[in-house]
Amino acid sequence: MANYASKVLKIAEAEVGYLEKKSNSNLDSKTGNAGYNNYTKYARDFDTNYPTFYNGKKNGFAWCDIFVDWCFVKAYGVEEALKLPKKSRKHLYQL
Repeated sequence: MANYASKVLKIAEAEVGYLEKKSNSNLDSKTGNAGYNNYTKYARDFDTNYPTFYNGKKNGFAWCDIFVDWCFVKAYGVEEALKLPKKSRKHLYQL
């Protein structure tokens, strides 16, 4: 568990300063096109690379859970991230 947490947290820390966007523009910029419409590179990556991960496209929706899932997928790939027990992922939300 500690190994999972440290790798995921390192990825999350690299994203500090990223602002959600007002539209689907400049999603890779940390601060460009900032706004409150819930557009992010995290949802875009899932919408594009893993279209069946969720029950539909998620850009424009609240992105807090998508961000955590994105960190796990970046750390371990989609197949391994899905194997991690929900209890372990829930613990990381509390860190």
